[in-house]
Amino acid sequence: MRKESILFVLIGVLYLLPEYLAAQDAPTIPLEKFYIEREGHPLRKILKDLHFSLGVGAGTTYFKHKLDGFGIYQTPNKGPYIFSGNAVPTNGYSQWISTKVRDTIVNAASGFLVSSDSSKLGFKSKSFTIPLSLSLNYELKNFRFGLGYAKDLILMNSFKPISYSNKIRPVEASAGSVWTTKIYGTVGYSFYRLSSFVFTADFRAGTNKFGKKFNRSIIKPSPFFNLGLTVEMEMSENLRFFVRPSFEFKSYALSLSEVNQSIKHKSNSLFWSVGINYSIPELPRCKIKGCQIQINHAHGNKEYRSRMHSLTKKQNPGYGENDPKLIRDKWRNRKKINPY
Repeated sequence: MRKESILFVLIGVLYLLPEYLAAQDAPTIPLEKFYIEREGHPLRKILKDLHFSLGVGAGTTYFKHKLDGFGIYQTPNKGPYIFSGNAVPTNGYSQWISTKVRDTIVNAASGFLVSSDSSKLGFKSKSFTIPLSLSLNYELKNFRFGLGYAKDLILMNSFKPISYSNKIRPVEASAGSVWTTKIYGTVGYSFYRLSSFVFTADFRAGTNKFGKKFNRSIIKPSPFFNLGLTVEMEMSENLRFFVRPSFEFKSYALSLSEVNQSIKHKSNSLFWSVGINYSIPELPRCKIKGCQIQINHAHGNKEYRSRMHSLTKKQNPGYGENDPKLIRDKWRNRKKINPY
């Protein structure tokens, strides 16, 4: 009987020992009466990785086309005209860049004629371009995926001949300027960080549509492809300033139905863009106007970010804004008796 009693006592001790040890580590005061568990913001936690970008810049659009299968004829007073074939033409095109204009050619004894069979014919132009862009990107670790909308203002310059520049006059496009509209998808990868600078290689591809100053009934634009390097400087937790050099590949074909031919115009572009990138904060701004707490904090069971955080300065939400100037020394508080 004695052995059985000792055995039961040992079993009881082993059973109650874990509860005893847990009780030793538990606080002597029930903390749940003093601390409320903070509620998060699940939707904002997802949306914080959405970034809105707005950019503007400057660049050059390089127009170039070859006239394979065509000839060029120019009189002392008119032209140049392009025509199909090799014989002295009776009809030709005086405009074939943004639209087509077909004219009757009056031959002159001193006219200049050359065909593509004997020479490399074509025209090229460098036109100043202003790109505007608006995009939405989702960041997943180092990857970026998004959609964008862009408009480019192209100020059309003279088209100079590739060959015979001393004999063939430049051609002026009938449209002095034109807007293009682009809708695109984008993918990028952030491959390097240096202090507050982030380097991202990105790729854009989408549709390119000319404005009404180009004859869209005879022009068929190709999709465009854009390769760029985005360098961002983190101004704050939610705001970045960026610079983006890029090169864009695109073209369009202009149909000349009267001769059953078309001319392919390359219109590649080199851009330099600058802009801002803004992301939605994970926490809403503190609802109490007079609150000057500079760290992420709670009122009741809701968590908020500080009202004192500047949008243009780097923050650490753990201990507040890294601002060397005290609140009482700020310009806006210079005349206040109580700057706080």
